[in-house]
Amino acid sequence: MGNLGITIQNKEINMSRRNLTISVFLAICCIAWPCLAQNRRVDAFSGSPLGWDLDPIMDVYVSNISRHYNLDDSQKRYTQALLTRRVKDFLKNYEKDVRDIMAEYMTYQVGQKVPPPEVAKEFAQRAEPLIEAMKHEIYEGNKIWRQVLNDQQKQIHDRDLKQMDQFFDNLTKQIENWSQGKVEPLEPTGRPTVSRPLMLNPEDAWDYYVNSFVYRYGLDQGQRETAFSILRELKDEARRLREARGSDFERIENHRKELNEQLAKQDGTEAIEEHQKKILALNADKQRLEAPINGLFNKLKDRLETIPNADQRRAYSARMAGLKRFVDKKRESETQPATETQPASETQPAKVVAQPS
Repeated sequence: MGNLGITIQNKEINMSRRNLTISVFLAICCIAWPCLAQNRRVDAFSGSPLGWDLDPIMDVYVSNISRHYNLDDSQKRYTQALLTRRVKDFLKNYEKDVRDIMAEYMTYQVGQKVPPPEVAKEFAQRAEPLIEAMKHEIYEGNKIWRQVLNDQQKQIHDRDLKQMDQFFDNLTKQIENWSQGKVEPLEPTGRPTVSRPLMLNPEDAWDYYVNSFVYRYGLDQGQRETAFSILRELKDEARRLREARGSDFERIENHRKELNEQLAKQDGTEAIEEHQKKILALNADKQRLEAPINGLFNKLKDRLETIPNADQRRAYSARMAGLKRFVDKKRESETQPATETQPASETQPAKVVAQPS
């Protein structure tokens, strides 16, 4: 829908981690990041994505994109109507899962953390089909919306589409890495800094997983109490395992700090590459120590899976099956020209003509 480009280049937008998370949610809702960046009305995004109100979000989008593209009144009405219908049609079936994924992702971003490998793998498995569905929906919406732009507006749109391509390439690569348990940003464009995200201990990420599980299946009060009781029990066991190897974990973290301090005094690609090798080795040592704790995560998942009733399982399975059908259908039709009837409540935009430069 409209300009859906999202830029993460520091030279263009110095975005915070929270704003990056918002931009991902905006992409799912078919909303443009560059426009929002020019007008920082982010009051619609306070709190968790679980509670974000869609209508104010779309109002922010239409207001900003109208200025970005200099839309006339007819184009603006068309944009509002088309956006509202397509976004709400998409989220009608997948809103629960979209909000669930974004709430968990925002928690990592706001805390400036990344999930441990096993949790990242599980997250990527849930996020991947949603991202593919989102991508198909957004590109299709762009083809439709582009038809009402004049030549000058299409030039802007072309630039924004390139940003959108880059965004999806980066997002897809990140999810691929997470699906393989690769969570640390070990391929920087410059020297790594102490502000880089830190990996959560496995047991610290279980809270996010359980909260997501509760929301995903719509557990009732009694079921939620059972889920969090299991979480407390296994976290206590994880704490005992960690304390038993406390000196080993402390040695690894002290060595990590020393390596970061050494890197801050060095220059050049060779120093960065050597630093990355040593960090990877440290991470491997830490993961070996945490193997028993990761085993508890598998136990946590197995025990949680016994909580949803048959109706809750069917509802979740139906959403996932519907999502697969949606993606399959979009794949089949993505080579076809996009067509869209004008929303009945709106008049057709006037025929557009090229504006003088």
